[in-house]
Amino acid sequence: MHRECIEGDFLQLIHLNGPYLAGFSQEGWTGFDKGLIKQRREGKLTGDQVKLIRANSVRCDIDEATGRIVLPKDLMNKAGLDKENKEVWIVGDGDRLRFYNKNAWEEFEQENSYADFDFEGMQADMELSAAEDD
Repeated sequence: MHRECIEGDFLQLIHLNGPYLAGFSQEGWTGFDKGLIKQRREGKLTGDQVKLIRANSVRCDIDEATGRIVLPKDLMNKAGLDKENKEVWIVGDGDRLRFYNKNAWEEFEQENSYADFDFEGMQADMELSAAEDD
């Protein structure tokens, strides 16, 4: 992953309900946090749930020289990124990155095949959309 892909000098990491860690840029985390506030106002989350989500996130600074981050061990363990699962897959997902162990990612791929996805139709839609923007 190229350093230029991440805006800012840190990632906000959190383990959500899944076999991965989610990493947000500053802008992405702000949007995620606004979503938490909206869900609390709509009664989908309690104030305590929002506090727990925020409290379990960790700011990880990006090393300016190398572009690397150190994943906190407690979060790594929650996501199954431990000594037994040393290979980590970093997957871009919209406004966030997801850090999976190899086995969890391979399982996800098997369960979510895109063999029937209409790539040609998507390409045509993208070209049509680009032409409308001009």
